[in-house]
Amino acid sequence: MYNHEMTGDYRMYYCLKCKEIHHQVKPGDAVFNTGFRRINGRDVPLGTCIDKKDAKKNP
Repeated sequence: MYNHEMTGDYRMYYCLKCKEIHHQVKPGDAVFNTGFRRINGRDVPLGTCIDKKDAKKNP
């Protein structure tokens, strides 16, 4: 399950797809309500982003 309400929020999350930290949630991104990765002693929520290739496949 993921949290749609975080869209537009400036909360960062760790993307499982591209293995990077994203500093802003954008429309189409999915940030999970459960599941975290510990980075520098801080729990960072997990999620997945929509990259340009995926956006073209799913208009």
